[in-house]
Amino acid sequence: MLSLFNRFNNKQFDAAALEMQIKRLMEDEDVSNKRGIYEYVLTGDERCLNIRTFSDKMKREAYERQNGVCVHCKKAFDIAKMEGDHLTPWSRGGATLAENCQRLCKDCNRKKAGK
Repeated sequence: MLSLFNRFNNKQFDAAALEMQIKRLMEDEDVSNKRGIYEYVLTGDERCLNIRTFSDKMKREAYERQNGVCVHCKKAFDIAKMEGDHLTPWSRGGATLAENCQRLCKDCNRKKAGK
């Protein structure tokens, strides 16, 4: 935390706005690293929160963009048979954003894991 203090001690913040954002993030079940909330509100780096799950809206948008076709095996699937996947892997800095979401069938997603 001292390094955060050193980086941001001269910056002005709206305490009420920060407190509201922190409260919302503490209640968010997708935030799996609650300790990273304070760093996130200062830096904006979502990796501090350890959010890896795409929202239903992001997954639906990717499904529609791909016309229900798995980008790996090129077969069409019902939306329930597909999973959200990071184009740039989360482990390599890929953000959990709509533009980094693709839909893969469950089999292709299992085969791809970690590659």
